[in-house]
Amino acid sequence: MGRSGQGKRTYKQLENENKDLQARLQGAEEALSSVRCHQADTLVAAGPGEDRMGILQGVEHPYRIFVETMNQGAVIIDIEGTILYGNDHLAELLGMPGTGIVGLCLYNFIIPTNGQTLETILRTCGSEGCDGEFFLRTSKGHKRHVSIYARSLPLNNDVQVFCATIEDITERKLAEKALFESEERFRTMFEHHKAVMLLIEPESGAIVEANEAAAVYYGYPREQLSTMYIQEINQLPPAEVAAERQKATTEQRNYFTFPHRLSGGEIHWVDVYSSPFEAQGRTLLFSVIHDITDRKHAEHSLQKSMERLDIISSTASGLLLSSEPQRIVEALCRRVMEHLECDIFLNFLVDDEMNCLRLNAYAGIPPEKAREIYFLDYGVAICECTARDGCRIVAENIPTTPDDRTDLVRSFGITAYACHPLFSRGRVIGALSFGTRSRLTFAEDELALMKTVSDQVANAIERSCLLRAAEKRGKELEISVQERTAELAQAYERLETEVTERAKVEGQLRHSQKMEAIGTLAGGIAHDFNNILAAIIGFAEMVEEDLPGESPSVRHVQKILSAAFRGRDLVKQILAFSRNAEHGRQPVSVSSVIGETVQLLRASLPSTIEIVLDMTATSDTIIAAPVEIQQILMNLAANAALSMRETGGILHISLTDIAFVPDSVVLEVDVLTQDYLQLVVADTGSGMSPDAMKRIFEPFFTTRAVGEGTGMGLPVVYGIVKSLHGGISAESEPGVGSTFRVFLPKVTTDVQSRILRHEERAKGAGQILFIDDEELLVEWGQALLERMGYDVTALTDSAEALDVFMAGPSQFDLVITDQTMPGITGLNLAQEFLKIRPDIPVILCTGHSDTVSPERAKKMGIKEFLMKPIGRKGLAEAIDRAMMADREQ
Repeated sequence: MGRSGQGKRTYKQLENENKDLQARLQGAEEALSSVRCHQADTLVAAGPGEDRMGILQGVEHPYRIFVETMNQGAVIIDIEGTILYGNDHLAELLGMPGTGIVGLCLYNFIIPTNGQTLETILRTCGSEGCDGEFFLRTSKGHKRHVSIYARSLPLNNDVQVFCATIEDITERKLAEKALFESEERFRTMFEHHKAVMLLIEPESGAIVEANEAAAVYYGYPREQLSTMYIQEINQLPPAEVAAERQKATTEQRNYFTFPHRLSGGEIHWVDVYSSPFEAQGRTLLFSVIHDITDRKHAEHSLQKSMERLDIISSTASGLLLSSEPQRIVEALCRRVMEHLECDIFLNFLVDDEMNCLRLNAYAGIPPEKAREIYFLDYGVAICECTARDGCRIVAENIPTTPDDRTDLVRSFGITAYACHPLFSRGRVIGALSFGTRSRLTFAEDELALMKTVSDQVANAIERSCLLRAAEKRGKELEISVQERTAELAQAYERLETEVTERAKVEGQLRHSQKMEAIGTLAGGIAHDFNNILAAIIGFAEMVEEDLPGESPSVRHVQKILSAAFRGRDLVKQILAFSRNAEHGRQPVSVSSVIGETVQLLRASLPSTIEIVLDMTATSDTIIAAPVEIQQILMNLAANAALSMRETGGILHISLTDIAFVPDSVVLEVDVLTQDYLQLVVADTGSGMSPDAMKRIFEPFFTTRAVGEGTGMGLPVVYGIVKSLHGGISAESEPGVGSTFRVFLPKVTTDVQSRILRHEERAKGAGQILFIDDEELLVEWGQALLERMGYDVTALTDSAEALDVFMAGPSQFDLVITDQTMPGITGLNLAQEFLKIRPDIPVILCTGHSDTVSPERAKKMGIKEFLMKPIGRKGLAEAIDRAMMADREQ
C-alpha cells in the first residue's frame, strides 16, 4: 500500500490488505515468543560454571547446530557489550557476513530509542529476561528495526554475561505502519464522506458507529444513532430485516432497497450497499446508504402514467371491438377507481321520459343505498348539477366545506368527489363521478384521467345507442331485402342446387313470410270478423230477450250465441299468437285456457314428446289476460320441447291448489299468505347445469345455438308472473330434466261471486250518440240501447256525427263510437267532441287496431275502451262505468 506504481486501490483491496497484514503480524508475534524462550533456554542448557564459548564452539554439542541455523541473530555479550559469541544470522544482520564479529561492541550497532539504550535494559535484566525494540545500523550504514530479547547467564565467577536473540522486525513494522495508515485513511473517509455510512453488528442489528452524514440524514445525534438498532429505522418487519442482514453477511446479496424512517417520522426509500469486514477481531457490516426517494416517486409516477395509458388504450380498443360497449363501462370504471385509489364511482344517465337521472352503474355503496338514489332530480346533488349545467364539479375538503350539494356523498363518508358530464353530439347524456374517503383533494393528473375516462364512457354509451339504431335499421333493411328476395324466389330456386347458403336464406325467408302472413291475416280479418260477430251476438241477445222462456227457440238462440262467442275467442287467440291482442285483465278460468293451449301444443310438438295433462285444482279463477296464461305455458313448453327434441320424452303439465302460510319456504318465490294456483311444467329432457340455472331469468341469456332463440322466453314468463303478483321457481338436473313451478294468486270469494252472479240491470236514462260505419251494427246498437231505456241518435258517417254534436252538444249524455271509420277515425272524433265539451263521456269500440291502445285512449280522455264483439252485458256495464265516472267528476 502506498507504493509507487500501485496506483489507487479500492476500499475492498485496502480491507483485504489489512486482513493480510493483521494475520501476518499475529503469526509473527506468536512464533517470536516461542523462539525467544527456546533460544534462551538453549544457550544456558550446559549448566552453570561451564565455558559457553567452549560449548558453542564444540561441534559435538547437541545444541550447536540449532543455534547456528536459526533464522534470528543469537549473541552472547558481557555488560560492556562485547560480543563473546554470535551466529551467522547475526553477522548477516550486522552487514558483516563471513567475517568474525567476536570482540566487537554490540552497543555500537544499536541506536538508542526514546533515550533508552541496550545497556540500560541489560543492567536491569535478570534471569527472567527482558526485551525492547531498537534501530540497528549495519556496517554499511543501513537502518533496520529490531526486537531484542535477553537473559542474564548465571556464571560462577563475577563476570556478568547475557545471551540474547535479535530479530529483524523491519518488515513487520512497515506492515504495522501500512495498517495504521490504511485504518487512518478509512477513518478519515468514514468520518468526512458525504455519503451516509453505518457500521452494523450483523447478529443483533445494533448500529456500532455512524458517520456525520448519517446523523444529518436521519436527524439523530451521532451518539444516539450509535445506540440504536437498524430495525428501528428499517420499516420492513424485523424478521425480514434480519434475513436481509444475513444475506449481506454471507455475501449472498450486497445490494438492497429499503424504506427508512427518519427522526421526524417521514419515510424515505434508500439503496443500501452492505458488505462484511473484520474490525478488531469481529465481523461488522459496512453499509453505504443512498436516498432514492425522488427516484421512487418518479418511478411511481411513471408506473401510474403507464397504468393510465394502459387503461386508456386497452379500454379504448375494448370499446371499439365490443358489440355491447356499455357492458365494459362498469369494468372500466372499477379499474379506474382502483387505480386512483378511490372508494366509489357513480354513473348516471339522463332519462328523458322521467326527466331526471337514472343510476346506470356504481361501486362502493351498498345495494340498498343504490336503490335509494336510482332516480335523482336535476339540481339536487353534485351529479345532478353537473348534468344540468354540463360542467365539471370538483368538491374537495367536503367534511369542512358547507355545500348542500355535497350532502349526499357526505353521507357515504366521502371527503373528495369529482363529477364529469358525459357529452354525446353536444348534448349531456349523463355524469360520471369518483369519490375517495382517504384524502381531501385530487391531483390534476387524476382529474385529467377522470376526464379522459368520462369521454370514453360517453363514446361507449353513444356507440351503444348507434349500434341499437344500426341493428334496428339492419332489421328494416333485412325486411326490405326479404321482400325483394320474394320477387326473385324463382330465380333463387334455379340456383338452389349450386348455392347451399342461398337455399338456407330462402328457407329463413319462407318461415318469415309464414309468420308475417299469420300476423297480416290476424290483423286484417280481426276487425271485419269482430264487426260480424258483434252484429250476430247483439241481435241474438235481443231475440233471446224477446222470446218467451218456454219457447224451444231460446235453446237455438243460445246455440247461436255460444257459436258466436267461440268465434270471438278464436279471433282473440289468433291475435294473441300474432302479438297484437290487447292484454285486458279480467277474471279468467286458467283450466280452460290451459286446455285450449294444450290442443295447440299437441298439434305443434313432435310425436316423440308425450303430453300428460293433470288438472285437479278445486277453483281456477285468477285476474289475468288469457293471452298471458297462454304465453306462460307456451314459453315453458317450448323450452321443455327443445330439451327433448333429440331423445323425446314426457311433457307433464299440472294445475293444483296450494296455500302459503307465513313459514312457507319456496325457492325464489315472493308470495303472500293466501291461496294460489300451482302450474307445473316438467320435462324429462337434458336438464341444465347449476351455472345456467343461476341465469335462466336474465334477458338475452340462452344456451341455444345462434339463430335458435333470443333468450327472452323465460324472462317474459318471469315478467308476466311477477306482474300477476305471483312467483316462479325452477329445478333442474343435467340428464334428468327440468321442472318449473308457477304460483298465481286466486281471486277472492267475493270477486268470484260477483263474476257468477247475474244481476238484472235497471233501465237506463239519457241521450246517447252512437256512431259506426257498419249499418248492421248501427241498427243493432240503436235497438239495444233503446231496449235499455236510452234515447239514441245512431249515425254511420263520422263527419255527420260531428256536425250533429256541434249543433247541440248539451243534448247528449254519452257518445259511443267505432275506431276504424272512413274520414274521421273514432279517436280523432272523440278528441273533437272533448274540445267542444270536455265533460262528455266517450266509449271507443274497435274490432282491431294497431294505432290505439287502452292506455292511449285513457290518456286522451276516453272513459271506456271496448273490443268487439260486445255483448249486451259488457256494453251496459261500460255505459254505467262511463256515466258514473262523469257524475263523480
